[in-house]
Parts: sequence; C-alpha cells; structure tokens
Amino acid sequence: MNPPRRIAKPILLAVVAAVYVPAAWATTFYVDSQRGLDANAGNLEAPWKTIQKAADSLQPGDTVLVAVGDYPERIHVTRSGAPGRPITYQANGKAVMQGFTVTADYIRVIGFEITSHVRLFRESYGVYVRGRHVEILNNYIHDVYHDGIMVSGEGDPNSPLTAFNVVKENRIYRASGSGIHIEGRRHLIEGNDVSHIIQYPPGGPIFDGADADGLRPFGTGHIFRSNRVHDIRSSDLGNLDPHIDCIETWGPATDILFEQNVCDADDSEFLPVQGAQIENGSGLVRRITFRNNIFMNVRVGIHVEKIAARNITEVEIVNNTFYRITQEGVLIEGAASGTLQNNAFYDVGSHQDSYLAMSPNSKDMSIGYNSQAMSDGRAPGTRGSRAPYPHDLWGVDPRFADAPAKDFRLLPNSPLLDAGINLKGVATDFAGVKRPQGSGFDIGAYELTRGAD
Repeated sequence: MNPPRRIAKPILLAVVAAVYVPAAWATTFYVDSQRGLDANAGNLEAPWKTIQKAADSLQPGDTVLVAVGDYPERIHVTRSGAPGRPITYQANGKAVMQGFTVTADYIRVIGFEITSHVRLFRESYGVYVRGRHVEILNNYIHDVYHDGIMVSGEGDPNSPLTAFNVVKENRIYRASGSGIHIEGRRHLIEGNDVSHIIQYPPGGPIFDGADADGLRPFGTGHIFRSNRVHDIRSSDLGNLDPHIDCIETWGPATDILFEQNVCDADDSEFLPVQGAQIENGSGLVRRITFRNNIFMNVRVGIHVEKIAARNITEVEIVNNTFYRITQEGVLIEGAASGTLQNNAFYDVGSHQDSYLAMSPNSKDMSIGYNSQAMSDGRAPGTRGSRAPYPHDLWGVDPRFADAPAKDFRLLPNSPLLDAGINLKGVATDFAGVKRPQGSGFDIGAYELTRGAD
C-alpha cells in the first residue's frame, strides 16, 4: 500500500501548485526608450526598449512600466490577461506613443500620451478596443486621424465579444469624427474630457460621413457618467460643415444611461451644436435616459428624431438643467414615449420657442413639473408645444447660484426647491447629493442640501 501513498502526495502538491503558482508569477517589467534593449531581461536594471516587446511577452497578472520618453510605435495587444489578473500597460511619466490596438481581454492601459498621423483604418484611432474587461484610464489622446477611443463591435454594434469595458478619466483633444465611439455591451464611460473634435483633420484621410461629435453611443447597457464635452467649434481648422453634437447615435442603442455629464459649447461663438441627437436610422433605439445633466450654449438641447418606421420609446429626460439654448430645450420629431419632468430651462428658446417642441403623435409622454424662465424677465416662448404643462413653473426666476458663471446650484430661496415630482430611479443629483432633501424633488440637476433642523 505504500507506493500509492507516495504517488498521491506529489500529485496533491502539483494540484496546489497549479492553483497558486500563477499569482506568484505576476511580474513587473520595464521599458525605457533611452537605455533599453529588447534583448534585455526587461527588469529595472535591464529594461526593454519597445512597448511592443512587452506586449509580445507579458502573461496574465503582469505589469509593464514605461519610462518617460518618445516611443514611435503603435502597440498591438493580442495576449489576454485573466479574471483578477489583468495585463497592465502603465506610463511612468510622460510616455508619448502612437496608440494601442487591443484585440484581447482583461487589459489595462494607463497614463499614456497618444498622438499619431497614421492613416490605416484601425491604426488611425487613438485607442482601438475589441475585447472584454479592458480599461482605458487617464490617457491624453490628441491629434489623431480618427476617433480618440473606439470600442468596436467590428460590424455588430451589440457584439457580446466587446463587453464590460471601462473608459475613464481620459482627455481627448483634436480627434477626428468623435471623441469616444462606443459599441458592444455594458461599458462604463466616466469622467472623460472631450474637446475640439475635427471633421477633416488637415492632411488626414477623408472618411464617409465625417463629423465632429463628442460621444457616440451604440449597443446596449452602457453608462455615460460625469463626462465633459466642450469647445467643439465650427471655426476650428478642418471643420468645413460639421453637424456638431455632444452626444449622437443613430442606433442601435438600447438601455443607455447619461448622468451627471456636461455639454458646453464655447461662449465666444454661439454654435449650431446640439446637446444630444438621438435617432434610429440604423437600428432600434429605446430606453435612453438623461438625468442630472447640464446642457448649455447650444442650439437644441436634446433632439429625438424618428427616421425609421419603428418608434423611439421610453426616453427619460429628468432633472436636467438647460441654459442658453437658442431654440428648443427638447425637440421630439416623430412618435416617442417616455418622461420629461423636473427639468430646469433658463434662457431657452430666444423668447420664441417653447422648452419643448413635439410632434402631435407623441402621445405617450409624461410632461410637467418643469421650469422655464428668461434672465431678462420677459415671457418665455411657446412656439412648438402647448406649454406650460401641468405643475410647470413658468417665467419664475430659478435663483441659481450664478448662471453666467455656470454655477447652477440652487439658492436657499429658489422656487425650484421641492417643486418637482418624486421620480423612481433618480436617487442623487449632479453632485451626488441624495434626492429628495425636502418634501419633493428639486427641479434641475441640483438638489439643495438641507441641514438638520
């Protein structure tokens, strides 16, 4: 009986090793363009020269730290990490390079400066992602010939092969087409800054349908939170005839949430820009929610436009603030259903247009508890709808803290306090303050914090 016992013990140890050893193998490697060689071991004393060498070498759980320097290369990431053991590419200072093409899962890209005039399709994006559980964090992407960040379904906007990705705290400047283009399923897009998007970058390729948008959502289940889109100017070199939108989709787009975002055109020139253009020309659009956002200095706040035969349904526009909108705060063309409540409209409509213009066949919209006023005290416009709607505050100064300075917090004597309807699912405000603080919701993106009695 002794031989079986002696055999069983090594087998048990081998199984334990197979379970626990991979975590111990996670290693930090180093890349340095000045003193590295790809023939080196990749450690601190003998770093690699190129980031691509790291991409061809790393295993699940590994990290590569990239030293300050210029890296004239685009990185193709094809090796995947694993659950709990992502592969991490992290800049350790100002590392300037030509971007990432990620076709793998469980990858993290952190802190790079990315700029490139490469014209090839995938290579022309700042970061191109086709994968799952990929995190693109805190990068500065500028002057590229296509979208700053593309999370791609590669022909299927609802692709399950592109899912659960995070795009967070990136700065995108002078990309082409859009700042961030999202496809696939259940991504988080949070805390990004997008500005000066260019329709046709000088010297760049000509793409069909080129435009200059901030965020483009396609697919299903995404959250866009605390992003800022600003200063996309028709006067910027390369913007010949852009249809500028802070947010634009033409479908498919379902179950998408926009909360605590800011859309702000430049104050120095009043642009023909829209806060959001939501249409269904290429697929189903439904369950789109805008809550606790700020739209300002644009032509139209939110434009819902039915193009295909299928209706756009369950559009929720709640507790947003709209400021200095030349035409309608919300424009609905074609049948739609949903909610338009608890929104604050200030200096909207140029004394002509109502805060809402809506097609007569949009009969399933719950509308009311909104406010509309003009800073000069004159009456708001009414063209386009039968406003005021039930429980609206009409022509009443909202008493924002400082609207010209873009501070839309409510003063303690604001008539918007407790004037809204309590809405399921709107648990906090623009700043994360719990709703409600009083007997009802405050109207607009902010809820005034009440102290204890």
